[in-house]
Amino acid sequence: MIQGVEMVNGIVEMVNGRFFTGLKVVIAGYIRNSTANKREEARLR
Repeated sequence: MIQGVEMVNGIVEMVNGRFFTGLKVVIAGYIRNSTANKREEARLR
């Protein structure tokens, strides 16, 4: 769930005028979350 919080923080950064910094955080959070989901899915099989 930490990844979701990081992505929300990135969106808040974007709204507060730091667009590219926030965008970088959102993209990194998405990639981390996607990787964690794939790892968990493989573990459950």
